Amino acid sequence: MRSVLLSTCASAFVLCVVPGPCSAQRTADSSVYRLRPWVDGSLIVGSAGLMFAGARIQAAQQPLEETFVLALDRTSINGFDRWATDIDLEGRGSARARSDILLWTSACAPFALLLDHHVRGEWKHVLPLYAEAMFATNTVQSWTAIGAGRVRPIAYIAEADIEDRTEAKNRLSFFSGHASSTACASFFMAQVLADMHPELGGWRALLYAAALVPPGFTGYYRIQAGKHYPTDTLVGILVGGATGVLVPQWHKRKRPNGLTILPTTVPGGSGVRLALQW
Repeated sequence: MRSVLLSTCASAFVLCVVPGPCSAQRTADSSVYRLRPWVDGSLIVGSAGLMFAGARIQAAQQPLEETFVLALDRTSINGFDRWATDIDLEGRGSARARSDILLWTSACAPFALLLDHHVRGEWKHVLPLYAEAMFATNTVQSWTAIGAGRVRPIAYIAEADIEDRTEAKNRLSFFSGHASSTACASFFMAQVLADMHPELGGWRALLYAAALVPPGFTGYYRIQAGKHYPTDTLVGILVGGATGVLVPQWHKRKRPNGLTILPTTVPGGSGVRLALQW
């Protein structure tokens, strides 16, 4: 958006073209995001409640029957996902630990946005938006996993311990909560930084490329831990990344185009400022 500023007063006539909204408009309304307390508050509380309800149902899952597990045939898995059953069983614990570290590190990372003075000036908007995005992502993940009932790849691996193969949460493979939560956090950071720093121009694409790295590694380690198939992690990254981008995008304050007339003061007199934005 560009602005034409035309200022007239008793002793001055000024015309200039500047990139971005004019200073008068920026002073009157400089926030990037807009929240509707009742709407957004209800969405946060409602999605949080649904998320915790889903988590309770997941925690109440019963172990798989041993006879059911022993009858599983890995050749019934589609070719794209089947390699998730060819993992290093000795490295499962390490892969799982790494995925947990990436999850919690990524979940906390958006708070580092407050080190940016532009973001810090809008923390009352940014933090609720992050809560809204994360709760929404985890709500969708929880209930999708419950409804899909997809069996984790570890249950198909005959060489694995029977306790690991029959674990109760082995019914919750689709889709990956680790991948979706990590993607939500990293893409939320990228979107907020892009919104706060439009001067970056085309370089903002690098923010989104960097945002793909944490969920990509998280998804890989979840596969190596025997917890998910490639499609589980890809869908998780897609859902979490989309939520992390769209929630702040939907809350961006619209800058009106057109002519604005505002009083102004310049050395030697006072007058009016005509601001045309497009």
